[in-house]
Amino acid sequence: MTSHLNLLLLLSGNSIQVHLMDLIIKQTKKKNVMKFIVIISAVALLTFSYFAGNANADTNMKGNWIASCNSKYTHSNGTYTFKVMHGEVGGCPDDTKLSNLKDKNGKPVWNFSERSEVRFSKKLKYGKYEWSATVNIDYDCKPSFRSTIVQIHSGANGVERPFGPPSYLAINYVGKFRTVRNKGAIVDVPIKEPFDVVMTIEFTKKFIKASYYVNGEHVLTERDNSKEKSVYVKFGVYRVNSNCNVTQTYTNVKLKKLKYLNDRETEDLIKKYITRNDFEKKDFEKLMELLKSDYSNEIDLLKASKFANNLLN
Repeated sequence: MTSHLNLLLLLSGNSIQVHLMDLIIKQTKKKNVMKFIVIISAVALLTFSYFAGNANADTNMKGNWIASCNSKYTHSNGTYTFKVMHGEVGGCPDDTKLSNLKDKNGKPVWNFSERSEVRFSKKLKYGKYEWSATVNIDYDCKPSFRSTIVQIHSGANGVERPFGPPSYLAINYVGKFRTVRNKGAIVDVPIKEPFDVVMTIEFTKKFIKASYYVNGEHVLTERDNSKEKSVYVKFGVYRVNSNCNVTQTYTNVKLKKLKYLNDRETEDLIKKYITRNDFEKKDFEKLMELLKSDYSNEIDLLKASKFANNLLN
């Protein structure tokens, strides 16, 4: 017991060690076992609080956010701040290169790229993931030709992937949200007004699908059919043909791997939906639509369809 006690005291912090040890000695001399137990419990609680306060709350995976291509940024009290100056070339090798995209006269659309980003230190393997943050973008000029908010990146360079990474959410030249393949949605990007972004990722051997939600509303989805073995998430500013300086801040940043329900839990869930809605065989599509809407990130829809087909009368 002594060795465990010493460890608990060590972890509880120097500021309270002396006071706790004094209490423990006094109560032990008095043979007051109940008070001794209460004190030990308090130490254990403080130890847990210490670790909880120092854990990486941004993610349920091992890893952390690190500078991409030696980008300069600040991180304080959970807020990531990226400041990019107009005309300042980014730190990645491709940032000094001409665009692969050509204008109507055959000239590169841009001559260099500007950048300030972080990336997750561990690459993502096959599975489902969710990245989310509250974003604020501050600039006073016409939008850049393209400026990213968050990216799914394979690590390939511009020669290996000349038309961009598997996916990103960005601002286009008229201030609308865009992705790699969809050059512009109908939704305006809020400027100088915080907005919530959620990116869901479905990563398989055959494709990468990303869906983007802004303030709870679906904005864009895109699918990349390249067969990547791993990817990583980046966020911050990556832009071309800018017109002024920009400051982009992120708070409440989270990245988590989404876990599927097991077969039994999935089957029990489907039974509840069938019972609650009095579904019959003819309602198979309605059932699957509900499951997709409510649990697309928590169940294997292919397996769920087989269970549903067997359970419906």
